[in-house]
Amino acid sequence: RGSLVYEQVEKITFKRDERISIRILQALGLLQDHRLRHQQDRNIGEKEELCQKGQTGHGRVHGMSFECVF
Repeated sequence: RGSLVYEQVEKITFKRDERISIRILQALGLLQDHRLRHQQDRNIGEKEELCQKGQTGHGRVHGMSFECVF
């Protein structure tokens, strides 16, 4: 009987830990998405700034190439 109780407690603990792990992975995914969107917005802003300053032709911002179109 004691081992049955132990197994039940172990299953409950495993399920709880599994839910916590899933939530952590979801939170990390959201943080990465936010960081990526922020970086993309910054890159776009820098490209627009360079184009507005009269930069023509091709350029690079953070390793990504772009072209100013007028």
